[in-house]
Parts: sequence; C-alpha cells; structure tokens
Amino acid sequence: MLNIQKVFSILTVLIVSVFFVSAIHGQEASTTDATASKTSLEKKIQDYQTKLDDLGNQKGSLEKEKQSLENQIIITGYKIESASIEIAEKIKEIEFLTDDLNFLETRLDKIVESISSQEEIFDRRIREKYKTSRVSSIPLLVTSNGFSTFMSKVKYDQIAEEMDKSLLGDMRSTQKSYEAQQGILADKKLEIEKAKQVVENQKAESERLKNEFSDLKKQKESLLEITKNDEKKYQQLLDDAKKELDQIQSAASVVIRTGKSVSVKKGETIGTMGNSGFSTGAHLHFSIYQYSVEDFNNYNGWAWYYSKHINPVNKLSPKSVTWGTGCYLDPSGSETSGKGDWDWPMSSPVITQNYGNNTCYNWMYGGKSHPAIDMVSYSNISVKAIADGEAYFCRNCLGDGGNGVFVFHKGSYMSVYWHLR
Repeated sequence: MLNIQKVFSILTVLIVSVFFVSAIHGQEASTTDATASKTSLEKKIQDYQTKLDDLGNQKGSLEKEKQSLENQIIITGYKIESASIEIAEKIKEIEFLTDDLNFLETRLDKIVESISSQEEIFDRRIREKYKTSRVSSIPLLVTSNGFSTFMSKVKYDQIAEEMDKSLLGDMRSTQKSYEAQQGILADKKLEIEKAKQVVENQKAESERLKNEFSDLKKQKESLLEITKNDEKKYQQLLDDAKKELDQIQSAASVVIRTGKSVSVKKGETIGTMGNSGFSTGAHLHFSIYQYSVEDFNNYNGWAWYYSKHINPVNKLSPKSVTWGTGCYLDPSGSETSGKGDWDWPMSSPVITQNYGNNTCYNWMYGGKSHPAIDMVSYSNISVKAIADGEAYFCRNCLGDGGNGVFVFHKGSYMSVYWHLR
C-alpha cells in the first residue's frame, strides 16, 4: 500500500510539473507580446510629447493651437490603447492565478482524503494491537511449537511497531503539507483580490482617458467653430482679450489707488450692461476677489488680476439662471446656480462664459484661467451691487471708453463689474 502511495505521489508531481511549465510558457509568451506593444506605444507617446513641447516655444497662432490639440488627442489615444493592453494583461494574469487556485483547492482535497485514509489505517492498527496485547504469550511457550510461534509473534509485533511509526511520520508529513498548502492557498486568494483591484483601477483610468479624449476633440471643434478656422479672426480674438485684460487692470489701479470711494447698498443700481471698452458685444464681466483695499494696494501693477480670484457662483445665492455658453463643459439651459448668500448683479442673467481654467475659451487668455463669469440679460439690463460696500467708479477713467465699478465688501472681498455703459 505504501509503495502505491509513493508511485501516486510521483505521478502527481510529474503531472503538476507539466501543468505549471505549460502555463508558465503560455503566460511568458503573452507577457512578452504585451510588453513589446506597450514599449512601442510609450515610444510614440514620447515622440508626440516632444512635438507638443516644441509647439510651446512657437509664436501663438491658430495653427499652433490646432496642432497642440491634435497632438494631445493622439497622445491620449495611445494612452487609452496602452491602458487596454494593461487591463487585458492583468485579466490574463488573474486567469492563471485562478487556475493555480483551482489546482491548489483540488490538491488540498486530495491531501484531506489522504489524511482521512491514514487516520483510518492507523485507527485499525491500534485496535489490532490492542486485541493482540490482551492475549497472553505464556501458553505459547509450553506447547510443542510454542517457542517458534512466540518468536514469530515478537517479530511481527516489532514490524508492526515500525510500520506504526512510519505511518505516524507519514501522517505528520501530510499534515504539515496540508498546512503549508493552506497558506499558499490563502496567499493566492489575496493575490487574486489585489489583481482584481488593479483591474478596477485601470478600468477607471481608461474611462477617464476616454472622457479626456472626447473633451479634447470637442475643444478642437469648439476652437474651429469660434474662430471659423480663420487665422485673422483668431488673432483678433486674442488681441481683444488682451486689451480687455489690460484695460480692467489699468482702470483698477487708477481709481482704487488714486480715487475716492462711494458707499453703496446691497441691491443698489451701480450701472447698466453695455459694451464699453474692448468688448465683443454687450455683456457684464463680473468677478469676485479676496482683497481689501489695503491688500489690493500691496500688489504691484496688474499682478492682482490673476491672483486671489474665486468662483462667483460660490458666493452668490442659489438662483435659477440660464446657461448659454455654448460650451460642452458647462450646463445648458435653465439651472439653479449659486452656493452663497449674496445677490446676483443682474435680475435675469444668461451666462455666456464660465469661470475657471476649464472653459472653451481659455486659449484666448494664453491658457490662463478666466477669473470671472460673463453674463447678459435680454430684459432688465441694470447692474446692482451684490452686497454693501465701498465703490470705486471708472467712467472713462483711462480715456479709452471703458466703464466699470470696483466694490470692496466686508470680509476682505472685492467685486468687479465691467463693460458698463
């Protein structure tokens, strides 16, 4: 029986070896192909990233903007492809790990069967030994063949005892093997769970890249629509945006640093929506900053414009407003907007450009944030103070036709209203 068990064990080892060698070769071939594909994609991504970096050193133009977006689209596409390869590779790894797990579970079942069989044999041997021990050996010595039979019995007992010791050793060895295999099984299960989590993370990243890919294509479409794919119009829009920036910065410096303030009340009319200064059409350019008069005066020149601005929607009270930016990144139609408690500057606003660095128009500001929201109204075009404060009025203060108001509020806030009549 013991020889048969040994033969069975050897055959099992051989089968297992063949199984694992075959699996490992298959996994290695798959891994090699995936690695080669990823290496090729990484090289392409690096090449296009270099092109994208080189574009940053070129003079601003519509062609440069288009090429920059196109390169970003291509890079993102390659990243999606690379992510797909990594996901497929990890899923294949999970399949191999699951095969290992199934094999280990089968092996454990066999070990449990072996332990049960060994315990049964050992139990039978103990019972036989107990029965034999109750028979007296003295009568054997007084019979005709007693001494020979007695010696045979002693020899048999010695052999049985050796077999018992061997069986006990096998049982201990099998038990240790069982415990070791249980540890390996637990490790495999943990490894599979970790691999599954990696796949989930990779899928989430792949989804993010797909959304980014879609956004970049829409950005390119929006750019071509706004500029009509015309270099002159593109340059004109850039020039207008720069002039607007310079005008607001200069006006603030003049009236706040050298002018006098006027107290205004919340809801008080301080102007009328217009298209004064450098504007592409009648609208209100409205922004909020975290400045007191003292803070503002500590900034040299125009540096204040791109510093300490906050999203106006976070300070204005919830209100149903119309979003009509025409940008895929923004809401569309009527939506409740506002998270604060200040009044809106216009009673029936339509948002035409959103705040922040994720709009369809950031290219007009050299990639910088748009520190305001632009709005229009097709009914009441009065512009009102959002809260009590000290107002500084610019009425063609630069001699270039620009009109606006800068109001300082409690809590070190400043609101800006520009393009007024």
